[in-house]
Amino acid sequence: AWGIDFTLNPNWDGEDGAWAVTNPPQEYNWGGSYIHAATGTDNPEHVKDIILALTANKDNLLKISKEYSDFTNTQSGMREAATDDANFASDFLGGQNAYKYFAPVAENIKIAPLSAYDQGCVELIQNSFGDYLQDKIDFDKAKSNFETAIKERYPDITEVQWAE
Repeated sequence: AWGIDFTLNPNWDGEDGAWAVTNPPQEYNWGGSYIHAATGTDNPEHVKDIILALTANKDNLLKISKEYSDFTNTQSGMREAATDDANFASDFLGGQNAYKYFAPVAENIKIAPLSAYDQGCVELIQNSFGDYLQDKIDFDKAKSNFETAIKERYPDITEVQWAE
């Protein structure tokens, strides 16, 4: 739910309460945030503590959710937030508690196995069609750019078939 506090709120110049959350037509997941540790770190015990604090400590995760309207990876915490309007209502959303909508929907998300190509395809299609969407190249050139890029990244792909 980073879209509320990191995308909508700072880019909206209208009054609070103009935006709201509702149930989506379908549950979905578009990745998330990641935290990594460097191989060979001098402080593995500190790295472990930091990662656990940011990913597995319910109190920290609820604090992130409260302060940034961010849906975190604690199911019990998100259920708790969904019932706590006093602490999780959003001024930007006109006092609405978005977690009432997010928490039950998130429990129905089915994470299907992804192919080895999904991430690269998403990145390359966004890159290839970005110029088209900004009127810098035509549609056929964007398609050609994608075909070239996907074949370079994945040499076992020898042909791209576009829907008619």
